[in-house]
Amino acid sequence: MPGQIPVAERLSAISTLITQALCLADEGGELLLGAKLSDALDCVQARIETVRSDAA
Repeated sequence: MPGQIPVAERLSAISTLITQALCLADEGGELLLGAKLSDALDCVQARIETVRSDAA
């Protein structure tokens, strides 16, 4: 669809935001939140790898 951002780029942007939130949680001593964000980051990175391998 014209004008839509490719999936891998959207996921990369999400990864960046989660990384920033993870840093803030760690700095604030929010260990449980940091752990959840770390899990979310792992999921996004795995999805990025899947999307890129499917596109190849």
